[in-house]
Amino acid sequence: MALTTPNSDRNPSPGSDGVSLIVPHRDHGAFLERLVDIYLHQTRPPDEIIIVDDASAAEGRRIAQDLAVACASVRVIQRLVNGGPNAAVQDGLAVASRPY
Repeated sequence: MALTTPNSDRNPSPGSDGVSLIVPHRDHGAFLERLVDIYLHQTRPPDEIIIVDDASAAEGRRIAQDLAVACASVRVIQRLVNGGPNAAVQDGLAVASRPY
């Protein structure tokens, strides 16, 4: 995992001004690392990136978990049953600690 986290020292307290990014994901692991890297290098990167794994196969789950280990601002929520992108976003909204 070659993620660079230029803003990894930022850790605002919950409820402070900031942004949560919710990423619904099902078997698109090949794109996740690039997506996270792009968002981390924005002028105003999100304070947290919530990847909601919507019952991906093992490889997709592994990639999402590896990203969470590599970058403190990435969280992964695992859905055991596929519910579609809308359900995944709703699960992400339920745990977001910043506005979205």
